Amino acid sequence: ERTGENYSLSDGTSMAAPTVAGCVALWTERWTNTQMGIPLASTVKVAFVESADELGDPGPEYDWGYGRVDVVSAIDLIDQGRFLEDSITHGETKSWTFDNNGSISMASVTLAWDDPGAAENASVTLINNLNLRLIPPSGPPEYLPWVLDPALPANSATTGVNVRDNLEQVRRTSAVEVGTWTVEVSGA
Repeated sequence: ERTGENYSLSDGTSMAAPTVAGCVALWTERWTNTQMGIPLASTVKVAFVESADELGDPGPEYDWGYGRVDVVSAIDLIDQGRFLEDSITHGETKSWTFDNNGSISMASVTLAWDDPGAAENASVTLINNLNLRLIPPSGPPEYLPWVLDPALPANSATTGVNVRDNLEQVRRTSAVEVGTWTVEVSGA
């Protein structure tokens, strides 16, 4: 079914996997042709989470995830150079800055890392825990990532320290202060 310039697949998850796989193949081809290498799996994940069209409530949800794939926006992130691949160790903190001269109306930072598999039947499955925070020019309070509660899957995401996932996103959609913002990642 075609609606305007968007295609709507009415077959649900049966068509989601091949559609997303095709989008990832196109994105990876663009990355490889412009970045001279193969992206980390976590980089691909960040691209599609950061560029997704949000569905439902703000933030991730158990039924919608981070939203609907937007491959054009994901490719635009490559062309704009909006990625950083780096490493961090336990107990280390790294920070990066970006300036808002008044032209940025929304600040969004997504962090993902490739985590090894946990032992079978482990109660905690996250092996390496990283913490993300976004600090405005005026300083604290900082903005923390989305957190979902698996015990209450129908509830909307809240924000706080995420100790469960190997993907964290901080999003500020209003009143993005003018000045130098700091993105901080620590190896917890």
